[in-house]
Amino acid sequence: MGCRVPRAWRGVLLIVVWMASVRSVRADEAQATILRVFLTDGTAVASFGEYARIGDRIVFSMLLGAGSPPRLQLVNLPASAIDWASTSRYADAARYAHYLATRSDADYASLTNEVAKALNQIALASDTHAKLDVAMRVRRLLAAWPAEHFGYRAGNIQEMAMLLEEAISELRASTGERQFALNLVATAEPPSTVMLLPSPTASETIEQGLAVAKTTDIIAERVSLLQTVATLVDEAAATLPGAWVTWARESVRQALEIEASIERQYGQLVRRLLGLANGRAARADVRGIESVVRAARRADARLGGKRPDQMAALMVELDQRLDAARRLRLARDQWTLNIDQYRAYRRDALPLFEQLDRTRADLEQIRSLAGPDVETLESLLRRLQASLARAGGIRVPIDLQGLHATLVSALHLGANAARLRQAAARSASLPQAWDASAAAAGSLMLSGRARSELDRLMRPPELP
Repeated sequence: MGCRVPRAWRGVLLIVVWMASVRSVRADEAQATILRVFLTDGTAVASFGEYARIGDRIVFSMLLGAGSPPRLQLVNLPASAIDWASTSRYADAARYAHYLATRSDADYASLTNEVAKALNQIALASDTHAKLDVAMRVRRLLAAWPAEHFGYRAGNIQEMAMLLEEAISELRASTGERQFALNLVATAEPPSTVMLLPSPTASETIEQGLAVAKTTDIIAERVSLLQTVATLVDEAAATLPGAWVTWARESVRQALEIEASIERQYGQLVRRLLGLANGRAARADVRGIESVVRAARRADARLGGKRPDQMAALMVELDQRLDAARRLRLARDQWTLNIDQYRAYRRDALPLFEQLDRTRADLEQIRSLAGPDVETLESLLRRLQASLARAGGIRVPIDLQGLHATLVSALHLGANAARLRQAAARSASLPQAWDASAAAAGSLMLSGRARSELDRLMRPPELP
């Protein structure tokens, strides 16, 4: 059974068929992937593909030379160096031109096919509510399409949407609805017209490279870019005007010389100031290092603040030296307060250290399983036991208790070595002689450690 097609549906169908037959005007394919990043000085830098804005930076691939495939240089610039209004307008226009040249016809054909298919479903459907559901789906499709496709044919789609609204109203009226709203497609216009620039020539990319080199605040990138530009000038010299080549070479040479000079000046500055800071930190001269910090800031200002990364690293180093000087100053103040106690302890403990020094030869013989004789062992044991008794009566400052414990351990191990050697001699036991050797080695090691620690404590603290 046939069904009647509403008058409004016939209008929509006619306009769909007409618009599907019209082809868009294609833009120059060469403009498809080249955007322009406009610097605040007006330079329009060719960007191969999209740029990325990340926080306060912009990153893009700059086009260099005019060869194929193109030579690219990754560029990282501060966002403050960019004319964002011009850059955005140009990007919108270039994207639209690319869309016109590549996908616009196919996308629009897909849309018209889908709308025509939906209209056919409406024409064949017998249920009014089913017709209305399909019509509403088409309306949503038309409403979203312009904004998602750069406003392409927005006026035509608006016209189609108005006819569709009329047809929807007829369907709603046929279902008995008496009140309904008119919903039109929101207008989305194509980007404003901007004259797209042709692909840059080799000389233009060189000039752009020089401009970017002046703008970047990353020194390694600046030098790398200048070196690349120098190579490009040499490669293209035969095809470019001689005067221009001379100017370009001289510009690159001067820029590289300036960078080398700045690098030397900052290198000398860093070495000189770190040398001063190291010497003053070793003397715990806190105020002296603070003056070095101030001198660093003044010197950086005189040089124009050309090396922020180097100066940041230098300030970190100076801050570490300042912290070390403050710690050393505090440690020396503490040492000054305690030195009288240290001297008193050394006076009381000195006989113990001297006793260990006198027993060293005997303990070395025990360690090497070479003796000493039985009479010497007895004398050695008595002397070490007497020293242990004396050690118990020494007044030890709190912060020297570890040192004193090491000293006492050395005496204990020495006495044990003498006893074990005596037992080994009585039983002719080689294992016991080895036990005595181990005890003697431990005593010698700990006595040397205690002596070194005492000598250190008697001197003012120094930097590690």
